Amino acid sequence: IEARYGDFIVAPSFRTHFFQKLIAFKIGYLTLNQDPPQNSLDWDWLESLPIAEETESVRHVALEKPLEVLVDGRVGIAAILKPKV
Repeated sequence: IEARYGDFIVAPSFRTHFFQKLIAFKIGYLTLNQDPPQNSLDWDWLESLPIAEETESVRHVALEKPLEVLVDGRVGIAAILKPKV
C-alpha cells in the first residue's frame, strides 16, 4: 500500500517493469490518496503495532496474525481486514 500521510501525497508507480513484477508475483497494489469515505486507513491502529524496522520514509510493523486482503482489480476496490484479537 502506498498511502497519503498528512501533506505527503504519494504518486502511484506507473513503470511497466514495476507492474510486470507485481503480476508475476501475484502482489496486490493499492494507492490511497483520496480522503474518506472513499478510502480510509486506521492510522491509530497501525501506529500502535510493534515496529520491526523503521527508516525516514518506511515503517515495517510486526503482526502476530496475518491480515486478510480482498482485492477486485476489475472494478478497483479492495478491503484489508484487521486480524481478530
